[in-house]
Amino acid sequence: MRIQFSIFRISLVCITCFCFTLDAFEQDLYKTQDNNHNPFSLTDSSNSVNTRRRSIIKDDERFFKIDDTIKNRTNNFYDTLRHKADKRKLTHEILDLIIVNPPIGNGQIATESETPFIEYNDKIIRSIHFKQLQVFGPTVNDTTRQTPQLLEKAGNKLHINTSRKILKKNLLIEPGDRINAYTLADNERLLRSLPFIQDAKFIVKPTSPLSDSVDILILTKDVLALGFGLDISSTTKGKVGIWHRNLFGLGNEQENSILWNSDEKPLLGYDGYYRINNLAGTFINSEIRYANYFDTRQLYVNLQRNFFTPEIKYAGGLRIETTKTVQDIVLLDTTLSKTSFNYTSYDFWTGRAIVLNESKLSSRTRTNLMFAGRIFGINYHDRPEISTTYLYNFHNRTQVLFTAAISNQGFYKSHLIYGFGKTEDIPYGHMIQLIGGYEINEFNNRPYFGVTLSQGNYLWQKGGYLFSRLELGSFFESGNNQQGLFAITAKYFTPLITSYRFKFRYFANFNYKTGIRRFDEEYVSIENQQGLIGLTSPNLKGIQKMTLNIEAVTFTPYYFWGFRFVFFGFADLGMIGPGDKSIFTNNLYSGLGVGIRLRNERLVFNTFQIRLAFYPLVPDGADWQYLQVSGEQKLKMDNFYIANPKIIDY
Repeated sequence: MRIQFSIFRISLVCITCFCFTLDAFEQDLYKTQDNNHNPFSLTDSSNSVNTRRRSIIKDDERFFKIDDTIKNRTNNFYDTLRHKADKRKLTHEILDLIIVNPPIGNGQIATESETPFIEYNDKIIRSIHFKQLQVFGPTVNDTTRQTPQLLEKAGNKLHINTSRKILKKNLLIEPGDRINAYTLADNERLLRSLPFIQDAKFIVKPTSPLSDSVDILILTKDVLALGFGLDISSTTKGKVGIWHRNLFGLGNEQENSILWNSDEKPLLGYDGYYRINNLAGTFINSEIRYANYFDTRQLYVNLQRNFFTPEIKYAGGLRIETTKTVQDIVLLDTTLSKTSFNYTSYDFWTGRAIVLNESKLSSRTRTNLMFAGRIFGINYHDRPEISTTYLYNFHNRTQVLFTAAISNQGFYKSHLIYGFGKTEDIPYGHMIQLIGGYEINEFNNRPYFGVTLSQGNYLWQKGGYLFSRLELGSFFESGNNQQGLFAITAKYFTPLITSYRFKFRYFANFNYKTGIRRFDEEYVSIENQQGLIGLTSPNLKGIQKMTLNIEAVTFTPYYFWGFRFVFFGFADLGMIGPGDKSIFTNNLYSGLGVGIRLRNERLVFNTFQIRLAFYPLVPDGADWQYLQVSGEQKLKMDNFYIANPKIIDY
């Protein structure tokens, strides 16, 4: 359980009621508004450039156009509302607290990332300039926006902006280079992916009408990088943490947590890490983690350089870990309580990517031939009793794995998918990946083979985005397959639907997975995050499973101290059973409900979520949570890069 304060509950109810009352008032005012008056004009310094871009590539803006009539009526309403509120100081402050001007480009149009830069392709970069925006107030699409809130002004003054040296270190371009539209789009996306950057935008300006050189202005907007959290799981134990995603503006991250448990000796424990992003300009991310609490001791060092753009030739990583802990081991039909285990492991991999189509703009996507190899080893010094086919995860083993893949990938830019308004990058394309290798196990040695096929793209015009993946893999011993699996994943979301200032999306996630000659204690589950959130039962474990999660999301125009309100309704469906029968012979279980999410994307806190659920179809002996309060991390889109080769997860 988590401790909740009654004053917060009361405030939340009041704010929600105010939002719905305001919406009803909005519908009333629409009936009397003059549709010809438009007081708000959010400017974008690249509007004239965008007009030229549209004339060059029309097909790239084929999604979700805004109805200008509705837009004008909406602006008229909020102008009238603000005019009335300005008559009194109290109503003015309330309006500034709840309503903010919407960002430009709220996701109705998904555009290919390189589109803004195509007309400047092959021009020479004369200079590169940075403009760092305040955390609160302006956005990369409206740099003139100001913040009226006293606390936000104080936050801007206290915040230390990211060092210009750190921003320059993350550039893929420099003065004197010729513009490659793909490279600029990649670099813009790279900056947005940094944990201390909320958003980034590149603006290209010709030095003169007939010149072959350009100047580049890079707009960046930091997040307020300091965060803290309190997690009280019972009356006797909990955790308090504080973290910083941009220490002294140097782009380094640190997190420190203090844990307590009155049933343990000593009472207090520590868990923390320090991470350096883009070490010495090599794009290697380094991390060291140390934990010492209760029955757990852990130390690991991790160095990783990923394929973060299709132009990156080399990637790789090294991870060394030692862990000693006591945990419950949950098996298919039993639980090994308070089991001690102690291990050391190492993990080294390296990869090479070759661009096959040399970034030809006419191809829209870039194709890579990719290779990678990996050596992984784990050695247990203390563990439960094992056998050849029992507790495989506790076997001492060394794996040598290789992968080869053909990856074809591009990116769209949009808004309001998994985020709350910031620019989001949507990968599209496909990948065919083959995995092979050999395992040296303390009981036997055996080869492994696997294949992964994945694709993602927008469907027909206004058809939404669909990602799908098929996975098949298995070990082989004496000519027979062993510990195999077959899995299908599909993720879909609709175009953004606009009604007045409200915006809607619908999401659907499908997953099917079945084991092939798995070991006795191995299983899949549809409990909690694995299918039916909030539902637990021993009867929700099996060899094969199928789940479908549907969610309808409403992005409201309402804000509370910069936290945006998002309402959602959901339906979770799942089936689980043995592997020797059709999945449809099993019982269907379900969970239905509604919820609310709040997030301020200018802060590093997780999304705050309240979820109300009921479960009309449950197995015997099931436990469920009607009310769930949690901090949710932002979901990420699946891309088409390879990483370290690995056994496909069951």
